[in-house]
Amino acid sequence: MQRKHLNLLMAAVVAVLVLVIVLSQEEETPPVPLTTLDIDNIDHIEIIHPDKKPIVLDKHSYGWALSAPAQVSADELQVTALLELATRESSAQYPAAEMDMEALELSPPQWTIKLNDIELHFGGKEPIEDRRYIQVGDQVMLASDPPSTALDANYSDLVHPLILPDSEKQIEAIRFADYSIGKDAEGNWQVSPESAGKGTDATQTLMDHWNGARSLWRAIISEEDKPEASAWLKLGDKEVEFQIMARKPQLKLARPDAGVVYALPPRYATDLFELKEPEPEPDEEEAGPATGGLLPEELQELEE
Repeated sequence: MQRKHLNLLMAAVVAVLVLVIVLSQEEETPPVPLTTLDIDNIDHIEIIHPDKKPIVLDKHSYGWALSAPAQVSADELQVTALLELATRESSAQYPAAEMDMEALELSPPQWTIKLNDIELHFGGKEPIEDRRYIQVGDQVMLASDPPSTALDANYSDLVHPLILPDSEKQIEAIRFADYSIGKDAEGNWQVSPESAGKGTDATQTLMDHWNGARSLWRAIISEEDKPEASAWLKLGDKEVEFQIMARKPQLKLARPDAGVVYALPPRYATDLFELKEPEPEPDEEEAGPATGGLLPEELQELEE
């Protein structure tokens, strides 16, 4: 009986040693990138979800922009997450011909990302390490996902957070319901009617607000959204409309040509639409401690 127990113990030890050797060999296997593409050479991306319009991004001299289903500048951080798929390391590789593609949810794939001419088909996840099955050519690989916002069928996640990205910061004129701003022959801003003007500083401040406004998040315009006010901006040779859909708790500013709603802090409902008299400079003795340019509500949040 003791010999039998000893044999069982030795067999268990041998099994453990074999497992350690196998695992160490797997760990020593060098990871393989999903593609051989050089990220710097990628200039075209497509995201294809079943029964959805493809999301298309193209690289331009000024940066990345969506080409479909809307034409608008893209968020470089989100595009970078997509580009990094090209060099993302896979922890295992299998011949596609030997795999049950339907069981791996690769026939058909859940979605496809195209980097230049290379297609990455995304399937389900394996349950142990939560890695994704990705088919590239005749190989099925296991790799981690990029951020979900870069893979979502909702293209608003890929839209640039600035309402006027650098490629569009060339405001030639703004037209509101009750007044407009344009340039005279010498390139100076002029308000029409003159009675609506609040001075050169107020006009420039409004332009600065438009050029610097950054959204908190973006969403697709809903059929339920109804505009209550609009501004028409002449940007180079095109005119773009922005519509106020809601003012609180956040300003919802829609851009119909892009099909997107930008959510901004509520103060932009006036900062972007109203000319304001410049606030007087505080007396040095009454100014109190410096606030670093923070608004009162922002200071309150810091104190809390």
